[in-house]
Amino acid sequence: MNITIEYPWWYLFLCLFIGASYSSILYFNNKKNQDLSTLLARFLFLLRLLFVSLIAFFLLSPLLESTYQITEKPIIILAQDNSSSVRLRTDSLYYSGDYKGQLQDLIETLEKKHEVHSYKIGEHTRSLENLEEINFSDKESDLSDFF
Repeated sequence: MNITIEYPWWYLFLCLFIGASYSSILYFNNKKNQDLSTLLARFLFLLRLLFVSLIAFFLLSPLLESTYQITEKPIIILAQDNSSSVRLRTDSLYYSGDYKGQLQDLIETLEKKHEVHSYKIGEHTRSLENLEEINFSDKESDLSDFF
């Protein structure tokens, strides 16, 4: 937390000087205050010094700055093509077998340090809640819907 003013730092001493001058005129140079006890006059002097100096300081328009640091996990977006054209490749056995397990391992590894959002892209883009939803049955991949 920082207090910032637009004026030079020596203006703070000027605020104290104004408060001290005003208070001393009211309590030590005023003949009407001669009947006050010395202890009471000094207490009232210090109180007036404090408040007048604070008012003068507030006239300098201080700005109270506070900074907070919030650390969030980075977001990683995984998009899986769910169209039937994926099965037409030469390695289609890989996609029907080991692929889902390896994808699940990747997601679990990434989730340790990142926030992972998974989507499946087909005729419409849908959130991928479960890897069993990947069935490569959509007729086309609408990438513009995803983006």
